[in-house]
Amino acid sequence: MNSDGNEPVDFVAKLEELRAKKAALLPKQPEQPVWKTDDLLPDLGGPILTDADKEFDSFVDSIDIIDAYNKFCGKMTPVTGGKREGIKISCPNPAHPDKDPSAWINLDKQTWYCGGCEEGGDAHDIAAYNLGYPVPAYKQGESFHKLREQMAAQFGFHVKKVMGTTITWQEEVKQPEPDFPVLPVLPHAPGTEDTTPDNVSHMWAEDPGEPEIIYPTINWQGLVREDTFVYQYMKECSKDDSPEEYHFWHALLALGLVVGRKVTLDDTKPVYGNMLVCMLGATGTGKSRSRGHLDKVLKATSPYRPDGSQAVGVKIIPIPGSGEYLVSQFCYEGKDPSGKTSLGYQSVTGIVDFDELSALIARSGRTGSSLGPTIMSFADAKHEVTIGGLTRGDYIAADPFCSITASTQPKAIRNLLSRNDTASGFLNRWIFVGGKQKETESIGGRRSGTLIDLEPAITELKAVRGWGAFERSVLMDDDAYERYDQFFRAKIDPTKRGDDTDLLKRVDLIAKKIMLLLTINLRLESVPLQVVEAMITLFDYVVECYGILNENIGATIQHEIMSEIQRHVLRHLEKTGRGCSARDLVSYTRRRNYGLDQIKKALETMVALDLIEIEEPTSKMGRPTIRYRVVV
Repeated sequence: MNSDGNEPVDFVAKLEELRAKKAALLPKQPEQPVWKTDDLLPDLGGPILTDADKEFDSFVDSIDIIDAYNKFCGKMTPVTGGKREGIKISCPNPAHPDKDPSAWINLDKQTWYCGGCEEGGDAHDIAAYNLGYPVPAYKQGESFHKLREQMAAQFGFHVKKVMGTTITWQEEVKQPEPDFPVLPVLPHAPGTEDTTPDNVSHMWAEDPGEPEIIYPTINWQGLVREDTFVYQYMKECSKDDSPEEYHFWHALLALGLVVGRKVTLDDTKPVYGNMLVCMLGATGTGKSRSRGHLDKVLKATSPYRPDGSQAVGVKIIPIPGSGEYLVSQFCYEGKDPSGKTSLGYQSVTGIVDFDELSALIARSGRTGSSLGPTIMSFADAKHEVTIGGLTRGDYIAADPFCSITASTQPKAIRNLLSRNDTASGFLNRWIFVGGKQKETESIGGRRSGTLIDLEPAITELKAVRGWGAFERSVLMDDDAYERYDQFFRAKIDPTKRGDDTDLLKRVDLIAKKIMLLLTINLRLESVPLQVVEAMITLFDYVVECYGILNENIGATIQHEIMSEIQRHVLRHLEKTGRGCSARDLVSYTRRRNYGLDQIKKALETMVALDLIEIEEPTSKMGRPTIRYRVVV
């Protein structure tokens, strides 16, 4: 108590009271949202990735599903026998003992499926089951990132926060000492070299037992004028050891990106110059390397600069792990100079590089993934692409302009894609391109005799960007329209109608995009006849590349059906002691949505190849049921 006998003064309370009075006199500021990293993207740690984040994600995403199974489950040792799919395992779900293994792994899709409990997933689900996480609830909030950290730690990769900075380190894996004498490695005898690839990215190296894929080529010199960007770009880039066709399509991508949504081809629905391009070719042909020239000219002519009110230039976007992250990269809310008043969502132009198509297929194939549908929305140049979440709310990409590049080996497609992908419309939004492989340069740098000077191309592309700064709707010259209409009725429309693969259903849109981009290259406001003639030349090239894709998808589905038939025939014999009928096979494979003609064709092929045989009927009464057994 003080000298007056009153209670002592609470100076802390008085200070808080004074602060409250001052705050009440200040003008109210609009409430600012507070975002938590885990509210945005639990699988990527938020839209802004540090080098440590990227290293961490790369490591976890590279964990092979069989390694994850052995580490976290280990019910049995999977035996691949050189197979890439249908590798038998005991179900990873601890609640399913599965003493008679009924699950299997697909190495190329990095997925597993149990036919007994009809559950499936990827390496994350295997780890979650056996590390005590609820499945599939672990995918929400912080659980997903914590699971990935535990997965990484189990394989020797550690993450730690130090003074607000994320650091990572990897334990050195010590090889156990062998308990037997180590013999020296002897060279292979002639003709017996081991061609087994040493990692997944090389598993589709050229097989001498298969015919070589002959890629179509492009005579670009006859398609473009010398005083244009495409010619100057091709003149320099063609000096390297990548197929020239890769550079040609990269040049077209650059033209579309520097003008964005401002220049369109006049049509019932305006045609935009964005494209999804996948480079076809064997390992080492320079698919990824050729992309470097594209990035260089884009950074020199259209560097990405968000100035607060709007975003200008071309944003180069790293591999997205989810549809939410992809939309977030094209989401930009402008503010007035004071930073207080919203100007609404602004258009963003960007290019995404998936590097390997396998990464895209694997990510989009995850249960609940929105990546595939989101990519299709961007490909269609929708005016608004929106994706929402329970924690973050909606991401809104307004008038986005998105192009995407990827690459793959045609033989890898066999285990990446199926007819479901063609029917969904995902594949026919892509342009698949390949070209003649050049002799690979042994070493670059100062030892290389190749000097690529992109400055002339950069100068031309800057001129294109300036020309495309104003909105333009490109029409067609009269003679150009007559030529296009004739070609459309004679070739394009019959090609679409005669296509039973669903791959060429949008080939007319691809033709229009090519005409638009080649016209932009000339900086003209109407499509001239020469551009239509160039498109006609490129049309056969595009269709032929789709043909290479189609042949490999066809091999995939037929092989898949035959593998399924063989598996079910064996299981049916073990359970019933008799052969499996066609009716039984249709029932067993109903979840796969195979066509009856496909199953019939597979059965006929397998009988002809002595993979299965027709069982002798046991009854002479009535019409005997045809049953199949696996040939022993």
